Amino acid sequence: MNRARQAAWARWLSDRRLGSESTDDGRTRYEGRSEFERDYDRIIYSSAFRRMQDKTQVFPLSPTDYTRTRLTHSLEVSTVGRSLGQMAGRFLKAEGLLPGDVSRADLGTLVAAACIAHDLGNPPFGHAGEAAIQSWARRWLDKRRPALSDAERLDLLEFEGNAQGFRIVSRLQARERRGGLQNTLAFIGTMAKYPAASWPQGRARDLSVAAEKKFGYFQEDKALAESAFSTLGLVPVAEGIYRRHPLAYLMEAADDVCYGVIDIEDAFKLRLIDFTTCRTLLEPLAKATPGFRDHTADSQSSRVSRLRAAAIHALTVACFEAFKAHLEDIEAGTFAGSLIDRAPMIDAYRELIDGARRHAYNSEHVVQVACAGFRVLAGLLELFADALTAPTLSMHDRMLLHLLPLEGFSRPGRDFTSLDAVREQLTPAEKLLTLTDYVSGMTDSYALQQYQYLFGIRTP
Repeated sequence: MNRARQAAWARWLSDRRLGSESTDDGRTRYEGRSEFERDYDRIIYSSAFRRMQDKTQVFPLSPTDYTRTRLTHSLEVSTVGRSLGQMAGRFLKAEGLLPGDVSRADLGTLVAAACIAHDLGNPPFGHAGEAAIQSWARRWLDKRRPALSDAERLDLLEFEGNAQGFRIVSRLQARERRGGLQNTLAFIGTMAKYPAASWPQGRARDLSVAAEKKFGYFQEDKALAESAFSTLGLVPVAEGIYRRHPLAYLMEAADDVCYGVIDIEDAFKLRLIDFTTCRTLLEPLAKATPGFRDHTADSQSSRVSRLRAAAIHALTVACFEAFKAHLEDIEAGTFAGSLIDRAPMIDAYRELIDGARRHAYNSEHVVQVACAGFRVLAGLLELFADALTAPTLSMHDRMLLHLLPLEGFSRPGRDFTSLDAVREQLTPAEKLLTLTDYVSGMTDSYALQQYQYLFGIRTP
């Protein structure tokens, strides 16, 4: 039994690279560095990662530079992910499950790399941006009725930042080669929170299972995604649906640990909640950290920072204990929930999330800018989609299309020298996905600026 588990972990930690033709699964080290460190570096140096510095976490276009963006949130999640990965690595090594050349530090680096990439695909204006793309798709597809398959249509109707994230690392960055950044398969599996298609064959996604609540790849990227998942040995439950990679639970837990806690801290810094409310929400979690004390003589800001740090520590330890307790179910693909749901302080955590929803997510500033972002993204998509698919091009259509980067339409082995070639040779699905690539990749500020320019609100 232990031998079978060892073999499974060897597959799950494959350092074979996505899209690579090599079948050599031997681990390589470049000047003493593991392949997982190279995964981390490739994300850090990508343009998609840098753009997250001006993408909304919760508070869009914040008046203060203290507030988290997608980039700072992702970096914080990666530190928690590294801790979880190292704790898991120590445990798995003691159990004799890790390949001999994989250290607990390697596991920490792998989970941290997946964590810094977990929000790469999120559009401007946070989750309002996803909703804006979905809303545009419903209206535009009903009006224009392009020739799309049911699966291609659902990709747009349920546009998903997680699927866009896979598309970024596997196609859009280093787009001239198959596999894009060519990250390791272990990284791809750890990053894949939802290893399922939008339109799987055989049965619908089971929304009661955490791994199936959303989808993780678009139809155009199906071959790469399913090749990676099957090579990793992820458990297939239906055609187009797989159970998660075991380390994906740690990546998800790191995000869960961070987002509620830091959103409350940001809300306090922005004066959306007072100190008493903030302390009431954080203290039950912080007290689960042994030795925690609230230094009442310190400033309120320092006390909140200490509460935040202790709450994150307590939740991190609880998620690791849940991973350890349910490891065999996780390995077998029968663990259907999330690690944080098994934490002993889950009721206090849910109260924290409810408090963030009441005081932060529905605050006047957040709602106002989210509504503006909704109009901005839908407006840009409407303009460009009409121009890209028009039977004949007007002068205005041609001017609009010249704003779209021509290289954005390229595929491995298929480069285009003109927009006319793009319009003639790409399928409707390829054109529309390229358009959502472009718009979802914008920063908050750039999307707002482009909308103002193109709708004549102000001029460059």
